[in-house]
This record gives sequence, C-alpha cells and structure tokens, in this order.
Amino acid sequence: MPIVRICPDSGVSQPRAERALRYWRRLGYNIGPVFVDPGNDMTCFNGGRSGEITIMLVTSDINMANHLAITRNYFYSDTKEILKAQIYILSTARSKERVLEHEIGHALGWMHYNRRHHVMNSLYTNSGHDSSGLDIRSYTRQIIEIESEILK
Repeated sequence: MPIVRICPDSGVSQPRAERALRYWRRLGYNIGPVFVDPGNDMTCFNGGRSGEITIMLVTSDINMANHLAITRNYFYSDTKEILKAQIYILSTARSKERVLEHEIGHALGWMHYNRRHHVMNSLYTNSGHDSSGLDIRSYTRQIIEIESEILK
C-alpha cells in the first residue's frame, strides 16, 4: 500500500492528489494517505522513499519532450515489483483533469492503452475517464483464472 508524498515545490495541492487517488481507489486499489512533505529533510531531493509515490518538481535532468508529466518506476530486480515511483509534472499540468490520474496509473504499473477516451491513453487529447480493464478485482480474478488454466 503505497503512500503518496507531495513535494512542496511540485505545486500539486493535497486536494488535487486526493481527487486523483479516489479515481484509483474506486477501482479497488489500496493506496495509503497523501502526505505533504514539509521540505525540511532531503527526502524529496533524493526522489522519495521505498513504498511511496512521490510527486515532484520537474528538474533540468528530466527530458519532458512533449509530455505534461512523466512517471519513473523503480523495481526490485528479483521480483519486478514496484519499489517506488516518481511523478514529475509540469506546472501547467498540475490541475489539468486526468493528468495526475494517468500518472498514478503508471505508478501502479499500468502502461499506455491507446483506446479513445481511456485514462491511460498516451495522448492527453485522446484520453478520458474510461477505465476499462483497470479494476484490480477483475484483473486479479482474470490472472487467477489464467494461472489455473496453465496448471491444468
């Protein structure tokens, strides 16, 4: 259950982050609370901690190209489970609808799905609120069914 750390210079408000998390919680994801970092230690500067989704300021070493935001996931090498995620978001995109929801999807392990109006569409102009296939309960059931078929 990751917590979400908002770095103070990211400009993302706690209510905005909470709204984005509600989207994923409705889909069955167990995501911890939102924590606004006070900025009095080096946690944000060092990219957050294990078990966290950290929302950060875009720095000069991040190639944003034409993206509104970018998520970097770090994985355990043996299990490929997500260790932590860093979301870098442009100041112009902080309050845009669906941008933070999309990036949290990446932080949870989802890739782009270029279906029109889908939240995980790679193009913001083609995205929407469609969350087909993202419900964790349905996804888990499908994985169990597939694994049981393989073991037969």
